[in-house]
Amino acid sequence: MMVQAGYGTATSASYVILALSLGAMLGRVLFGPLFQKLQNWLLPLALFLLALAMGIIVGSQRILITVFAGFLTGLAVRQFFLWILNAINRQGAGNTIQNSLILIAYNLAGVLSPYTSLILQKYFQIQDLHFLFVVNMLGFLILVILVGGILWGTRKIMKGI
Repeated sequence: MMVQAGYGTATSASYVILALSLGAMLGRVLFGPLFQKLQNWLLPLALFLLALAMGIIVGSQRILITVFAGFLTGLAVRQFFLWILNAINRQGAGNTIQNSLILIAYNLAGVLSPYTSLILQKYFQIQDLHFLFVVNMLGFLILVILVGGILWGTRKIMKGI
């Protein structure tokens, strides 16, 4: 997309992938302390950060800003993924089948996402890749509202309000 937008090269795109990996590594380090403070609110925060990263990518015309958005994406995806694994294993016993299914879904998503994007582009005749990032951003914002609403409602019920 950076090449298509006229402000980057294939090398620049590799920097974005590197930043994504670094963000994911930092996300792993930060998960424990963040989860202790935010508990279930970490999930809508991670989804919001993903929406923000998609929005930054859509509006970016500079390599450094796009690299930052890649970093933010890695950080947020790692929070989301670890939150899911933590939710499965909270009871202490750990469920190997559920863990395996989550890992399979995670790997399939990584493998299939470029092809899914190509299919969507072809089917809907999308010329501008920005549109796909806008759709992702809106999807993540909808998830933030849904998950946040569920958590807020659960919180009110638990407090008896």
